[in-house]
Order: sequence, then structure tokens, then C-alpha cells
Amino acid sequence: MTQLRAIAAGFGCRAASPPAGARAVTFALAVAVAAAWTALIALDASMSHGSAAMSSMPGMPGMSPAGSAGRSMLASAGVAGGSGLWVLMVVAMMLPSTLPALRHVGANSLRWRRRRAMSLFVAVYVTSWSVVGIVFVIAVWAWPVLAAPVAGALALALAAAWQLTPHKRRALADCHRSAPLAPRGWQADWGVIRFAARNGLACLRSCWAMMLVMGLASSMVFWMVTLAGIVVLEKRWHRPRQAARAAAGLLAAGAFVAAVSALTPA
Repeated sequence: MTQLRAIAAGFGCRAASPPAGARAVTFALAVAVAAAWTALIALDASMSHGSAAMSSMPGMPGMSPAGSAGRSMLASAGVAGGSGLWVLMVVAMMLPSTLPALRHVGANSLRWRRRRAMSLFVAVYVTSWSVVGIVFVIAVWAWPVLAAPVAGALALALAAAWQLTPHKRRALADCHRSAPLAPRGWQADWGVIRFAARNGLACLRSCWAMMLVMGLASSMVFWMVTLAGIVVLEKRWHRPRQAARAAAGLLAAGAFVAAVSALTPA
């Protein structure tokens, strides 16, 4: 009965107190998320400043410098830099939404292996997102047309449409599912790996269109905050379908504004 209450608390709207041994992992997660947000905001400001400085230099007509207005940071940073940016975005935007699943792992692990199980969950979750992100970064680098401003508007429209599909609803429901975990031995570690991979795959299915927007958007900080809020609300609110519909309206409005901006001559 205690275990069932812990699972319910972990996946409900009210936050349960972290079990003994889990506070260190939760604190480390909070520090990592804060550091990722700080790094991304600083990089965005730095690249925007560099773009403005280069565009003001004489004798460079028609040149489109890295990080120029209208291009996404991923397109401006190259494959290696873009992959690093993607990992930072996953840590900043997706990890906060994993807290219910992470609490489930902590509540269903023996005390002496609780930190190890929770750390393993985070590592597998971030890895699953990172692998997909690196493929996406390579695609943006290989096909520069994906970095065009109009591509961001199309991505927003696609994300808005995806929010209203039954596939999105099923993926979002899968994000809220728990899994039984063995108490000890290799079965316990394997159970955490499977749960983390399944949870990461469900989040990928649910949020891929919004992260596509994040990868192509030129207004990085604005969409980082907006999409991170949508992801957390969908996974933490007791009415996730209503949150998805509201997000669809916001994304559709963003698509319209982005399309007008991209198609209007400067």
C-alpha cells in the first residue's frame, strides 16, 4: 500500500517529499538545469552580439555570418557545436518534466541503490534524446534550406497540427505511465534502463515537433521558455489534453507571425 501511494504521489500534481537518498540527485538535477539555462542564454546573447558586429563591418555586402539574424543557433554552430547545444537544450527543457518519473524510480528503489538508480535513469533519458538530436543537427548542417527563416514557420505549423492528433494523445499518455522495478541485482538496473528508455521514447514521440521548432527557431530564448513551459505543463497538469490543445493555439499563432516575418521583405 505504501508503494502504491508513493507511485500515485510521484505521478500526481502534488509533489511528494523526496525519499531518503534522493535529495542529492534532485539537487544535482536542479543545478544542471540551471547551468544549462544560463549557458544557453549566454550563448544566445554572445552569438547575437557577434552577428550584429559582423553585419556592421564594411566591405561585406551580402555576407551571411554564422549566427546571423533569421538563422537558428544550431545552424550557426556547426555539427559539433550544434550537438552540444542540443544536449544543453534537452537538459534545460526536458529534464524538469521527468521529475514524476524520477520520483517513481527513487520511491521504488532500495535506499542503498537509490542514487544509482535515479542517476542511471537520467543518463539513459538524456542519451536517448541526444542520439536523435545529433542526427537532426547533421540534417540541418547537410541541408541549409532547413535553416531558412520560413522553415521555422513551417515547423511551428507542424507542431500545432501534431498537438491535435490522436498519436500525440497516446504519446502523452505513455509519458505518464509507470513501470514495476525489481528491488536488487542486475534486474533492478535493467528495469531502470528499460523504464528510462521507454519514458524517453514516449517524450520523443510527444515532443519531437516542438523540439524541431526549437532547433530551427531564430528567437531562441523566447521559444526555449515557451516550449519548456508547454512540456512541463503537459506532463504535470492533471488535464494534459487541455494543455495540448492550448499549446496548439499558441503554436499556430506563432506560425502565423513567423510566416509573415519570413515572407515580408526587409
